[in-house]
Amino acid sequence: MVRCAKGLLNGPCGGTRRGGKCEIDADKDCAWVLIYQRLTSQNRLDILEKYYEPKNYRAVKRPGTVKTVRA
Repeated sequence: MVRCAKGLLNGPCGGTRRGGKCEIDADKDCAWVLIYQRLTSQNRLDILEKYYEPKNYRAVKRPGTVKTVRA
């Protein structure tokens, strides 16, 4: 979800403005409104009903710790 200012992965936030504008930047269209409109035009709204498992952020590798040794 690159276009969502909040990075939301499962739907629009509660602050979507009238006309489908973003709560954070009123000049931008809400990414989720655009997704909904496109899926509607393609007759593919059933995709939004599919359940996806939550991301497991624990599986993401983090930078390791660096041990320093004084000589």
